[in-house]
Amino acid sequence: MAAFARRVNPKFATSSDRLLPVLNAVNKHSVAFQHARQQLMADGYKAAQTAISQRVSQAEANFNRCSIFHQNSRAAQEFRALGWEVMERIMQHKSEAAA
Repeated sequence: MAAFARRVNPKFATSSDRLLPVLNAVNKHSVAFQHARQQLMADGYKAAQTAISQRVSQAEANFNRCSIFHQNSRAAQEFRALGWEVMERIMQHKSEAAA
């Protein structure tokens, strides 16, 4: 993941850029999902607590050409939760930088 970040931004190691791995899961309780999360942690990355599941409502929104946020669905709840988590991390980073 860091290698990808360096390709995108050659000055990544000395920049203030941050990586937030977001896991996409069919089953958040699967061994593969848990292993991926543990591997990211072992590599020094703190993955997002919010995982985006593959849900029918995402396909339906795409088919109907509307946002998932127009639906009262678990998919919309997951994306909102991810948005709040990203916002919290940005605010935390700003407060740490100011201190």
